[in-house]
Amino acid sequence: MKPKSLFLSTVTFGTLLSSANAVTLISEIYSNPPGSDPASQDFEISGVPSTSFDLWIVSIETDPGSGQGTVDRAENITGTFDSLGIASVSIDDLENPSNTLILADDFTGTIGSSDIDTNNDGIADDISEFSGILDVVGIIEDSMDPDYATGLGGVYLPPISSTDPELVFRDSSTGDFFYTVNGNVYDETGTMVAASDFTADPTLSTFGSVNPTYAVPEPSSALLSGLALFGLIRRRR
Repeated sequence: MKPKSLFLSTVTFGTLLSSANAVTLISEIYSNPPGSDPASQDFEISGVPSTSFDLWIVSIETDPGSGQGTVDRAENITGTFDSLGIASVSIDDLENPSNTLILADDFTGTIGSSDIDTNNDGIADDISEFSGILDVVGIIEDSMDPDYATGLGGVYLPPISSTDPELVFRDSSTGDFFYTVNGNVYDETGTMVAASDFTADPTLSTFGSVNPTYAVPEPSSALLSGLALFGLIRRRR
């Protein structure tokens, strides 16, 4: 994993989602906050430093059944990104996973009745009530839950042992998502990674400040020596 600037990585990823505001992304969310459910929770987004925003956060019901695909929560958020391009806002408590979070320029639908999966086949077939989808992440509890995120150009986080994901955040360098389950850390493929390989503790929230970066360990000197010897042998043949 090669480090990239946050601006470059967000432009590259965001351009796939929207040409209107390519660098505005979901940055951090406690999908299942510790303790009892709070009345409100923090939600962090990243964007162009020192610019204002007027956006929508929409949560889609992603548990299978008759209600799948319906809008479970929807909230308009406004504010200004700080000098680092970070903004943390307070929103009404989201339902625990599984859900699909959509960050958009505008949403004209209705909580409880708007439905992006009208035939309940696990595929988003109606996003007419959204304008300018900027980012999408599917925070999934069970492998039977539908994947709306990938079809909308976003990221689907594979379920781990049918357990609610907890903290979800983007790497501050690459823009890749990581998430915690039972205190362990996983990358976008559902592969466990070592918490000690991050620049800061990835199991702790960093709302309003720079997220941790996954720093892949440098090869050991023994490994480098072995690779050098292997190369020398090949050249002599």
